[in-house]
Amino acid sequence: MKRVAMVLAAFDADIVCLQEVENRALLEQFVAEHLPDMGYEVVLFEGNDSRGIDVALLSRLPIKAVTSYRHLRFIDSEGVVQQFRRDLLRVSIGGNLEAAVYVVHFKSQWGDHASDVIRESESAALLGVVQQELARNPGYRAVIAGDFNEVPDMPTLQKLRAGGLVDPMLGTDKYSYNREPYLTRIDFAMCTASLAETIKSAEIVDKSPVAGVKLEDASDHYPLVVFFASAGR
Repeated sequence: MKRVAMVLAAFDADIVCLQEVENRALLEQFVAEHLPDMGYEVVLFEGNDSRGIDVALLSRLPIKAVTSYRHLRFIDSEGVVQQFRRDLLRVSIGGNLEAAVYVVHFKSQWGDHASDVIRESESAALLGVVQQELARNPGYRAVIAGDFNEVPDMPTLQKLRAGGLVDPMLGTDKYSYNREPYLTRIDFAMCTASLAETIKSAEIVDKSPVAGVKLEDASDHYPLVVFFASAGR
């Protein structure tokens, strides 16, 4: 936790999207003990994972509204009723961002074809939620960030790009999962077109910003860092 906190403090991000968090109380304790001066507010709902690993968000920008889609049901390509394996967490952020931030953690690769079907259904359900908002407001500003547990050229990500979402790191040769033998890019920050237009930079960070602390010793995933121009500028 100390290593994670040192890395987060060095990045000094206004918004932090997290996966595999045990519970809200633990995250609040982590922030209070290790990041007391960052000004972060914690957002976390208990999700659907039987192991209790949740998605969460830290923000020091104003939080306007929060929605959990953990109860949403949808049908996969084989006619089976599914739900998000953890949650789809949507947080409406004000201040300099003025956008919705969705945090995801799709089904793992364990299970081969069966897990592929689940991830693809999660992707389709996510896209449906975002496209409903775009139908109401074509200028809808949103970023969907997290662990998609899938590589860029597979249907899970193809669906999102075909649906109009922008992958600002498309074409990078960097990987985000940093454990052998996989070394793959499975983490993304997909944006609606309106928000993508405001991106100043977007990268997978594989070099530690903290002297003496390896990113690999803080997490098995490298962080994704995206800078947006301030809203209204």
